[in-house]
Amino acid sequence: MFAAMTHARTIDPAHRTSLATRLFGAVLVLFVAALPLSAARAGGTPAPASVSILSGWRADDGTHIAGIRVTLEPGWKTYWRSPGQAGLPPRFDWAGSDNVKAVEVRWPRPKIDRRNGLMTIGYVDEVVFPLVVHPERPGQDVRLAVKMDFGVCEEICVPTTVRLSARLPARATDHDPRISAALAAQPVMSDVRPRCRISPIEGGLHMTLDVPEDRRVGPIELAVLELGDPSLWISSMDVTEAGGRLLAAADVYGSHEGPIVVDRSMVRLTLFGDDVVEFLGCAAGS
Repeated sequence: MFAAMTHARTIDPAHRTSLATRLFGAVLVLFVAALPLSAARAGGTPAPASVSILSGWRADDGTHIAGIRVTLEPGWKTYWRSPGQAGLPPRFDWAGSDNVKAVEVRWPRPKIDRRNGLMTIGYVDEVVFPLVVHPERPGQDVRLAVKMDFGVCEEICVPTTVRLSARLPARATDHDPRISAALAAQPVMSDVRPRCRISPIEGGLHMTLDVPEDRRVGPIELAVLELGDPSLWISSMDVTEAGGRLLAAADVYGSHEGPIVVDRSMVRLTLFGDDVVEFLGCAAGS
């Protein structure tokens, strides 16, 4: 853990704006709450996305591998867990599930989209989010219920809520190729732990991550820093390359006065280039 006291000040509004505001502040906003989503648009027109649960299979270790499938109308997109300069990331609430101890969401490689002066990170056409479900009572069926909040955008942006449920049979063994393909499409996880230097700045922290160059990434198009705390605002990263190492730096601001706490084990750096490579955790650097 690293905690730093910050000097109280009025932070520039760009630093304090929520993800939802950054997405919808300049566009017409519609709200859709649907089950199924594909039937939710007024006037009988198709919704921009349809969502379903893929029931998957029970793994040898007792977890259940399932998926949430989002199919988008042509021209529409949805977002990755860190959506970029605009966008609403998916949020999942598993309340109402039965025989569920925990659910891990896995994220396939997203695409970078640059248009109208904004950079966003997400998916077009279709995406399957694999789920690793941990049953409370191994060997029994699972009832998986989910409330999913997410955004879809074309010329307008639609913040959307869907509520779905499905039975996940304990005896299911056939692997769903759609889920398997999404699992295989996850970013490459590096076994290297970056060094990170954290220093206080006015109103926040400055973080620099020092990592060896990874040949799988090639020329870097984008670096994304995540800290596991949605209340923190993180600037775009500046990346420099020298001597076979990468230095990726960003400023971090809190949504409230007081100390900003960074859990080094939750620091995640994702590098986008020829491939997408992730680094999880960081060691104290000098």
